[in-house]
Formats: sequence, C-alpha cells, structure tokens
Amino acid sequence: MPLKLWGLGLLILLCQMGTAHAAWRDLSVLNGAITLSAPEDFGPMPAHLRPMPYPGIERPLVMLSDPDGQVTLSVNHTRAEVEGTIQTIRKTMSPVLHQSCQQALWLRDEVEKVNGQLYAVFEYVAPENGAATHTILYVTRLRETLLILTFKAPAQGNPLWIQTGRTMMASLRLR
Repeated sequence: MPLKLWGLGLLILLCQMGTAHAAWRDLSVLNGAITLSAPEDFGPMPAHLRPMPYPGIERPLVMLSDPDGQVTLSVNHTRAEVEGTIQTIRKTMSPVLHQSCQQALWLRDEVEKVNGQLYAVFEYVAPENGAATHTILYVTRLRETLLILTFKAPAQGNPLWIQTGRTMMASLRLR
C-alpha cells in the first residue's frame, strides 16, 4: 500500500510540474527600454487575437500573450508628461480605478520597488466580458511620461498563471 501511495504522489507531482513554466527567457520591449522575464511560450500576441481584448480603445504599444491569447501582458507608454512622485500618481489613480471597478475584489493598491524602480501597483479580480479576470497593473514613469503594464488572466483558469504574472512583473527592469 505505501508503494501505491508513493507512486500516486509522484504522478500528481509530475502532472503539476507539467503545468508549471519550466523554461523562461528575457524579453525586451519598447526598443530595449523594458526587459522582463517570461515563460518560453509567452510572446507577441497572435495578430488574429489582438482586437478581441481591446475593442473600442487605442491598442497598447506592446501586446504579449500565451499561445491562445487568454493570458496577456500589455505595455502602454503614454505621451503625456507626468509630474509628482509615484506615491502621488498612485493616490490620483487609486480612486479612479476603484470607482471604475466597483465590483472588484481588491488584492493590492500600493507602491512597490522593483529592481530599483518605484511602481504604483494595483491588483484585483473583476468581471470583464462575462468572466472574472485577474488583473495586475504596474504604473511608473519612463522618460518623464507614464508607463502602464497590465497583466490579465482568467480568474478561473490555471492558478499558476497568476503566480507567473506576479513573477513577470517582479522581473521588470527599465533602462
């Protein structure tokens, strides 16, 4: 009997490892201004999927995704100059986000230092297009203009993607 339990435990462990992201690589976006680590199978969003997550608004400059486009990371570098500290930017954005996402379950609304750079961080789960979506939003300044990075994954999808998103955001490096 103990041998059977050991075999079952090994099988479960192997199945879990199969869903984890074993191979990672560094991605460089915005002409090398941003570098982050991402799973091997995460790259430019397929062109035929791009209009779906961003209907009716200006598309982000960079759109990355898993192969089926369900999990995304978008990068927007605005042209608007931003004054004030990251703490001030967070205090300005926070009520707007909370008001626009009233049904959200808020997980984080804070300032975080990542690789020497301060970010306003907003993390929440909210309904989007008929399903719960887990969003991790990082906001900072790049060359005195606003930089917004948004990771989104289905809240009911593979829970490893949420940790993957957090790991990707924690790997951000600005040049």
